[in-house]
Amino acid sequence: MRSFVAAAVQVAPEPGPVDQALVKANCLKAAEAVERCVAETGAEL
Repeated sequence: MRSFVAAAVQVAPEPGPVDQALVKANCLKAAEAVERCVAETGAEL
């Protein structure tokens, strides 16, 4: 077994009624946060 760094983020959803645009905005926000986390920590997972 080897050690590794796992990326984890918690983001608040964008406010508003749940529709396709809001779901897309929330997914993009979460993906950007994960990408930043990986870039800043070197996470592998």
